[in-house]
Amino acid sequence: MVRKEMGGGGGRLAAEYQGLEVKVPTFFRCPISLDVMRSPVSLCTGVTYDRASIQRWLDSGNTTCPATMLPLPSTDLRGVGGSHSHAQALRVLEAAVGSAEGRAAVCEVAEAAIPAVVSRMMRCGGMGGAEAAVSVLWAVCHRYRDRRAVEAAAASKGGLTKLLLLMQSGCSPAARQMASELLKMFKVNAKSCLAGYDSKTTHIMPF
Repeated sequence: MVRKEMGGGGGRLAAEYQGLEVKVPTFFRCPISLDVMRSPVSLCTGVTYDRASIQRWLDSGNTTCPATMLPLPSTDLRGVGGSHSHAQALRVLEAAVGSAEGRAAVCEVAEAAIPAVVSRMMRCGGMGGAEAAVSVLWAVCHRYRDRRAVEAAAASKGGLTKLLLLMQSGCSPAARQMASELLKMFKVNAKSCLAGYDSKTTHIMPF
């Protein structure tokens, strides 16, 4: 709860302001400080933190992601958001699925949300957006294994192709690992492998 002190003492609201408390969704809170994020940034694992909190964690000599405990091949911090609307939307989703409340909201509409994430994976104006898409899919499908999300991902057109292309496009090691784990959840057949990516460029598949 966020409470604004007005005319009352002891942390209580004055009578005329009772009922005006604002509940902040948990996915807007930093996983470290649990406070609302003022300057959200993401690690290569896809988890979003408040810049000051994660910087203190890194400056203390830690080399893992606080939320996932995965080792960090890179400690670069990426600002959330961007000029491209699709990439920005994916970064917001990436931040959202870092909390139980956010994942529940996404999975509740998985039949529409997951195919939308897949369809924008390689068309969102930069590697940051593509990696955010993979992070969203990995969180709901692999780490937390929501049945609705897994089924929606497996049925998404062109999902296999986009994951393979991402893995060949110079993405971060963390994104590559997440994409590799997600590949197992997609229907592997010739049709899904060749559909869903309208590019004239010839790409060599790794297998």
